[in-house]
Amino acid sequence: MTEPIRVAIQGELGSNSAQAAYDYFSENIQIIPCKDFKGIFDAVADESANYAMAPVENSIAGSIYPVWDLLSQKTSKIIGEHYLLVRHNLIGHHETCLQEIRRAHSHEQALSQCAKYLAERNIEPVLAYDTAGAVALIKQRGMKNEAAIATVSSAQIHKMQILAKDIQTNSDNYTRFVVVGKEEITIETHQLKQILIIDLSQTAKSLGEILKRLSTQNLTKVETVKIADSPWMYRCYIEFTKITNANIYDEISEYCDKIITLNPFPMAPLPNHPKD
Repeated sequence: MTEPIRVAIQGELGSNSAQAAYDYFSENIQIIPCKDFKGIFDAVADESANYAMAPVENSIAGSIYPVWDLLSQKTSKIIGEHYLLVRHNLIGHHETCLQEIRRAHSHEQALSQCAKYLAERNIEPVLAYDTAGAVALIKQRGMKNEAAIATVSSAQIHKMQILAKDIQTNSDNYTRFVVVGKEEITIETHQLKQILIIDLSQTAKSLGEILKRLSTQNLTKVETVKIADSPWMYRCYIEFTKITNANIYDEISEYCDKIITLNPFPMAPLPNHPKD
């Protein structure tokens, strides 16, 4: 029998990351649960996992910056990407009704994506390390006025009740994952994407010059964020379809304090808008 592909995720079985792994590989896989994002990269580095599913951004809540920081620090290679349609559900104990719920536990991304629903019902959001882990937590605590926000499969795994389905603020709710491995794969497609991570001290002037030189490329993401504890320093994440002119990196490097070029990888098609 063929050995299963070991895939590291942040979270547990039943989480959105686990679903993304099953969707992407469509093969016999073994989920390797990790407590945090650093753990999934470490699992690839020490070969306890073949690959990791690293969520980089959500269409509602935005970029997941700790993962972007890890991509800039680690030597792992991106082998692909995957868009997961996210559906959040309010999960509670059996013989509990929705009106009894006072607190909802979940991962910070899920809480953010369901903030409107919780606020309208005066349900207090409570941070947990993982969506599926939140279901296990409230089951263990046994408090009838507590619920978790998670997937249908996590409710089934822990034999809990779904109190409300599809509670996310927007139905066009996708999380984009990059699939990380230790070795770069042989690429047999022309639909490639590449990522630059750039540190800038003169953001307005430097970024303008950089984008001017990249204007002939198909840019798919440009985002800047403040670098903590570095006065006036900003980090810029730029994604584009693969550049064929190798000189472009020399042309933009003079405007960068630091530039990290990640390996090209197959680009996933943008998802269609779901129907409610």
